[in-house]
Amino acid sequence: HFARELDYYECESRMQHKDGHWVWVLDRGKVTSWTANGKPLLMSGTHQDISTRKNAEAQLIKAIESAEAANVAKSRFLATMSHEIRTPMNGILGMAQMLLMPALKDNERQDYARIILNSGQMLLALLNDILDISKVESGKMNLESAVFEPGRIIHETQALFAEAANLKRLSIESVRTGAVDQPDQLDQPEQRYLGDPHRLRQMLSNLVGNALKFTEKGHIRIEAREVERDGSHATLEFSVTDTGIGIPQEKQALLFKPFSQTDSSTTREYGGSGLGLSIVRNLATLMGGNVGIDSTPGTGSRFWFRIRAELIAAGTDSRKESRQRKVDADDTAMGVHAGTDCCRFAGHILVVDDNSTNRLVLKAMLKRPGVRCDFVEDGQQAVDAITGGMTPDLVLMDCQMPVMDGFEATRRIRRWEAEYAMPRLIIVALTAGAFEEDRQRCLDAGMDDFLAKPINIEKLTATLARWLTGKSAVIETPEAAPAPPAPQVTIAPQEDGPPVFDEKMLLAQLGGDRELAMAVIRSAMEDMPGYFDQLEQAIAATDWKTAERQTHTLKGLTAQIGGIKLSARMKALDDHLKEVGITDDATVTDLRREYQILAAALLEWAR
Repeated sequence: HFARELDYYECESRMQHKDGHWVWVLDRGKVTSWTANGKPLLMSGTHQDISTRKNAEAQLIKAIESAEAANVAKSRFLATMSHEIRTPMNGILGMAQMLLMPALKDNERQDYARIILNSGQMLLALLNDILDISKVESGKMNLESAVFEPGRIIHETQALFAEAANLKRLSIESVRTGAVDQPDQLDQPEQRYLGDPHRLRQMLSNLVGNALKFTEKGHIRIEAREVERDGSHATLEFSVTDTGIGIPQEKQALLFKPFSQTDSSTTREYGGSGLGLSIVRNLATLMGGNVGIDSTPGTGSRFWFRIRAELIAAGTDSRKESRQRKVDADDTAMGVHAGTDCCRFAGHILVVDDNSTNRLVLKAMLKRPGVRCDFVEDGQQAVDAITGGMTPDLVLMDCQMPVMDGFEATRRIRRWEAEYAMPRLIIVALTAGAFEEDRQRCLDAGMDDFLAKPINIEKLTATLARWLTGKSAVIETPEAAPAPPAPQVTIAPQEDGPPVFDEKMLLAQLGGDRELAMAVIRSAMEDMPGYFDQLEQAIAATDWKTAERQTHTLKGLTAQIGGIKLSARMKALDDHLKEVGITDDATVTDLRREYQILAAALLEWAR
């Protein structure tokens, strides 16, 4: 716009170049003459390309808008979290007040306690979800690398939710199918993959939990299949299909975003924080995959995620390997095991473990010609024995012990060796922690190797073969005739989840020795009530370090006797204590109840 009384002009506009692209330009100058009707006739000035500045301004505006949107989303998220946290807190505080009322009937007291327990579990699940989101966003989420079978994972997930589905009168099934070019591949029991089975179960549990919430009638289907192979790796797809309410197309894009929900009214009606799907997406991305959904409102939904996993070659984990084959570190990592009758070691082994059941297991596993074992119950005793003149060829060092733990004991032994120029002892860690961060902590303390609990006889043998070279002989023995199969007792699945007792796991760890298994079970059942007592005392005294040590011990001990369900719950509590550093008596009471179920199953098996 120009005015006769003003001779200066400035104008921003877009212009198109001859090659077709558009740019922003700034014109500045003066009007030197005017027409009779007051319009500019001649102008002089500058013509400047300001595209870079305009683009920067546009990007800044976009960033500001994005930040404002993120703030709004986080504000909504915090409001939702406040609501979600208040719900179980109201249950806990309200029922706690009711328990203080005089003249309560037993059934009323049990009802109030049950509400408190359920509310506490809801709160714990919410806190765990928030912690997972925080770890992913901060880059501190570490993935496990372990061998797994997709079929077993989906079957266990189905069993875990069977009772919840039954209460809603929904059918739930698990199906595994092979790849298009290898339709029977997943049906082969030896086909396994290397990945993080714990996180896979968590991801599937989130999807199945959502399916149960949003499905009132019909069925839920859990499926696993291999979609493609690329050299030594494969892409696996896990999916959960339901016949629930479905999700409109325009709202599906919001589902997997953090701090977002498709509809807050849906969350209020069905419950939940809206974090589960975001966790699934983040974990799938960490595993080299992605997520997706196919849904029709009123018909149902199919949620899926894909991951990349390393293939474990068929037969790698078989006992048919050559008896004289040397087992090295790489073989062990890939799942190759030495047969328990193929090696005879000559040497002195010091076992450091405060748990009598673990000492019993190791004593039986190390009972072979040429091996002498000594046992001590804590790190201080180990340090005293070694600095006092004991010269073992190898030390099996538990990590979590009273008086002095294995980490501090190892550091003191290493300092003593350096001060007096003593030869370096081989120290192998024994720990119920099986993640890479656990291994690294052991190595940082000065340990040489790492054995995860529950103790497996084949892995122990492979470790001895690796470290006792020169101090032992690896002797080929003739192929033994297979022992007749022992009678098996099947423990029926509990109504509220998977079987509490895994006979195969128990016997596999102990080389099929049923007599040893019986002894281990008896020893564990003598020890565990005491560990529960110590855990309760630690919680009452707010001694969280001791509580974590007891939980860690119980996690390994229950796994050693095949109590997979209770061991998984102890692991969840162990992880929670490491992250949050606090728990309550109600949690321990519930775990004691779970132990009673396991004890009954063990007694039935041992008959």
